[in-house]
Amino acid sequence: MKKLIAIAVVFALAVGTAFAVDLSAEVDAFAKLFAYEGSGSGVTNSGDFDAIRLQGAGEAGEGKFGAKVRVDFTRDSHVLTGTKQVEGQGYAWWKPIDQFKLIIGQSNASDGFWGKEGVTGWGFNQTAYSAHTAMGEGNIWGGGYLGIYVPGTTPGSYVMVPGTGMIYRDAFSAAVDERALGLYMEIKPFDMLGINIGFSNLNATWDKTFFTGKFVFQVDLNLAFGNIALTYKGDNVYMYFNGNFGAIGLDVGLSMHGLTAASDLDSIYFGAGLKYSGGAFNVKFRTAAGIPVKSWATFRALVDVLPYFAINDNISVFVNVGMGMNIKSGLQQLGWHFNPYIRIGAEWGPSFYAGIQVSQKNAKATWSPDKDITFALPIGITVGF
Repeated sequence: MKKLIAIAVVFALAVGTAFAVDLSAEVDAFAKLFAYEGSGSGVTNSGDFDAIRLQGAGEAGEGKFGAKVRVDFTRDSHVLTGTKQVEGQGYAWWKPIDQFKLIIGQSNASDGFWGKEGVTGWGFNQTAYSAHTAMGEGNIWGGGYLGIYVPGTTPGSYVMVPGTGMIYRDAFSAAVDERALGLYMEIKPFDMLGINIGFSNLNATWDKTFFTGKFVFQVDLNLAFGNIALTYKGDNVYMYFNGNFGAIGLDVGLSMHGLTAASDLDSIYFGAGLKYSGGAFNVKFRTAAGIPVKSWATFRALVDVLPYFAINDNISVFVNVGMGMNIKSGLQQLGWHFNPYIRIGAEWGPSFYAGIQVSQKNAKATWSPDKDITFALPIGITVGF
């Protein structure tokens, strides 16, 4: 028996040395109690999982090879119907020298590559958004887009007017988040310079649309005073700056969309994010604007502010407030949300969330399908191990 134990220990040490593996699991569960979604909806309750996830990553060959795999259960459904889906993503990489890394697979296994949005995207509400307690990730209403709608061709249908919709990621480059098989290269000739090149869908036709759809190119500079990045993705160009100045972090984004198709370039987008970390009192702020360059586009603006207070090491209170508007010869659209919530637990550890959600997607126009005030009492639990 002792010999068997000794052999097992030696085998485990050998395997661990040859291939270091990290395994983890994540569960994000949420429920909405006493939810009222607008006229005729009645008062309802609902619940689901934003993530039931198993994942693992490892390296081999003295850090020259590696892989990551992720398996999601009931992903993206948000309605429990009794039918559960299983979806797996993964990628493998090879790093022959420190200056070059080749990746083949699905970037979604790591929530995407090369994102440049800082506090203005998922980082604004973080795990509270995963628990569906916070509103406004990427937009101001937690799932709705800023946009003016008019009646469609069929009774009861609506279509969005071009040049009226916007999310924060119109100004900031989101990560290359693809479930399709892609080829990615990270070139780092110097510590401060990164050049990232990606073909995010290898199963695409090799023609001119390939470079305006699935091709990604990024130059990433990390300097003493901050991070500067230029990203070309999906026929859009994004310029980004991030800097930290003591307790203040700043993100700035500027973008133009549809460069090779003049008809698509209806606006220039500008955005900014700010985070102040002051101990017990902290605040996040973000804003973005669509500045029209075509006559059919409106001026669009989004604003969110999130002050939060640490009552003690285990309890924090957040007050999430935001609004958005469309302006063209006067105010065309006005939406807002008010969303206080509490977190019990650590910022990145297991946590319980509870809050209040009140929102109105359009307080101006009577034709909007989302003109009613909506209300919900959300609770959520996030656990990772």
